[in-house]
Amino acid sequence: FLLLLLAAVALTVFVATQAGSYDIKEEKVINIPRASLFNYINDYSNWNNINILTDTDTTTVYTFSDTTSGPGAYASWKTGENEGEIKTLKIKDLDSIVQSSATGTNTSKIYWTFKDTLNSTKVSVRLKGNLSFTEKAYALLSGGTEEQIESALQNGLQKLKTFLANEINNYSVAIKG
Repeated sequence: FLLLLLAAVALTVFVATQAGSYDIKEEKVINIPRASLFNYINDYSNWNNINILTDTDTTTVYTFSDTTSGPGAYASWKTGENEGEIKTLKIKDLDSIVQSSATGTNTSKIYWTFKDTLNSTKVSVRLKGNLSFTEKAYALLSGGTEEQIESALQNGLQKLKTFLANEINNYSVAIKG
């Protein structure tokens, strides 16, 4: 019994002394004009197409503020037991977006930047936040928070790239009259 108690105390101390913050950045070049990509990401009504924060769950239900883009706009979502909210704090037109995100007890800041490249846009998304004791313990058991967040951001950016490329390629204008 004492050995189990000592092991539990040692594990608790180990988890408590782990780094509780993360700062993860992912980038992707997308063959879309910067203005189109910026406006698409800035408008929360588009987020149900890419599920960038809810990973691959297609059962996610979104709720939006009256204004879905710009400072003060927000979206909330529910996926099974998980709930979250994201809010736009500030934007610099066609250049960057700063958002705050809350999922369960985890809060983080999301920084988007958009740079022109040759016939494309380089989009960067950076996620900064802190973990609670429970989240640090879960991260320790599941292989680390950074790997999970990096994977979610990579998947989200890839879905964004695929979705927008498909939309652009399938878009057509018919002139009648």
